[in-house]
Amino acid sequence: MLFAGLVGFFLPMLFLVVVAWAIVTVLRAVTLPRKASRYAACGRCAYAVAELNSLVCPECGGDLRQTGIVTPKIEMSRRGSLTTALLAWTFLCGIGGYLVFSVVVFSVVFRTGFYVANSTNSWKQQLTPASSAYQSVTVEYESDFRSLTDVVDIELVLADGTTRALALDPTTEQVEGEDSQLTVWGSSTLEDWFAESGLDITDPAVAVEAAEVGRYIDLLLMSPSTGTTSTFKHHTPNLTFVSTTATAQSAARMSRAGYAVIAAIVVSALFYVVGVVWIVRRRRKLIRGVSATETELLAS
Repeated sequence: MLFAGLVGFFLPMLFLVVVAWAIVTVLRAVTLPRKASRYAACGRCAYAVAELNSLVCPECGGDLRQTGIVTPKIEMSRRGSLTTALLAWTFLCGIGGYLVFSVVVFSVVFRTGFYVANSTNSWKQQLTPASSAYQSVTVEYESDFRSLTDVVDIELVLADGTTRALALDPTTEQVEGEDSQLTVWGSSTLEDWFAESGLDITDPAVAVEAAEVGRYIDLLLMSPSTGTTSTFKHHTPNLTFVSTTATAQSAARMSRAGYAVIAAIVVSALFYVVGVVWIVRRRRKLIRGVSATETELLAS
């Protein structure tokens, strides 16, 4: 627990340090020091010597061949390489692009609720019992991930191949089935239905299987999304995705959401490319601060 707490504390701090490093690296890559000359300067006193015709600094009297001449190119090289700056910019754009994409997905996709409220998924769960007292129980339902949108059809296939069907209305929790006296869904509905179907509900194996199917349907009534993650101890499940039905409104929202996501990606990519071009051009401009006279002086 202590290790996990330390990791949870230091990882965000490390991330912030890396972000700060990247920002400073980019800024240093496109700026000269505050006191740096934009032309060639004496290495001792930083006096501009670009236009001099001699090798003696008029400010400090030093021999420029000994004190050295500091140029913008040298100053820029001291502040980091172009490759490092571009790597830092790439990192910053990656973080920014992720944040932009997350905001777009949250605000445009999830807030519209296109896949929750306007599309319906059909599922079919076939359960094979461990006791072999019957062949299978199949539960078919439709949901929008928030609630069931149609009746739940339950089919019981007995050992001799006979089938019995029961329909459950998720809104009223009323049940209806051929040759069944059951009318209201309850905690013992499945056990009673199994007994009506001729199964020996006093058999502990059959009783626990009936109870497991009942709990599964109860979970569907409370939260349909749990139907895809339910675990079974007394049945072998076989969940099948049948189909998805989306309304016209849902399709329109999906299109708008897709366009918004694509636009966010394109804008982020353009911002990144523009930044790369600007960093390269800015560094070249600073380095080109060396004049022709300075070049001749350095050559001599």
